[in-house]
Amino acid sequence: VGTTRLSGGLARDTEGIRADGFQLVNEALNLEADGVYAAEDTDIGAQLTVDDLGRISADVTGGASLELRATGGIEALQVTATAAIPEGTLQGRPLEGARVAITAEGASAAELAGTIDGGARVGDLPIDLSGAFSILDDVQRLQEFLLTAGSSRFEGTVARGADGLFAGTVEIASPDIAEVAALGGAEASGEVAATLVLSRSVNRQRA
Repeated sequence: VGTTRLSGGLARDTEGIRADGFQLVNEALNLEADGVYAAEDTDIGAQLTVDDLGRISADVTGGASLELRATGGIEALQVTATAAIPEGTLQGRPLEGARVAITAEGASAAELAGTIDGGARVGDLPIDLSGAFSILDDVQRLQEFLLTAGSSRFEGTVARGADGLFAGTVEIASPDIAEVAALGGAEASGEVAATLVLSRSVNRQRA
């Protein structure tokens, strides 16, 4: 990636993390951060741009960006994050308008609740994503999750416990699973209608 240049300041002290016009730049990426992440008066932002994801993956190409913002204090932290690929390819198919946005609030980065939404178009296939999530007491929950890809739907609610095991239900309805399988570089065909129930029993995963 050639020469990497650093400028600005980045430090951690007793009050938290402080970025003062921090920038890391090379021919492949640009990372910028500025502000303070602390127990009180948090106000920090960061932006990352990558010129081509094809540098790190054979499955996806195109320029990408990630923007993060955190404001508030220890009992009222607000976080927003947006990732985007305006144009590229996925598994050799045209990719347009790919975007995922997260909005959350909570007591800290380890205790958040919020929403997620996004979308994209892969070839002629429109994709939409929505749902809610929470992180609390080492339990991560994805609630009312809905992913549509063309005429296919994946929806449900799933929780991951501190032991790493999952519990919840996922429903799949696809009149032609081939269009979805192609997104992952796989081959499949036919109609799929299924309900996947995840449960935990004696510290073991059951599905």
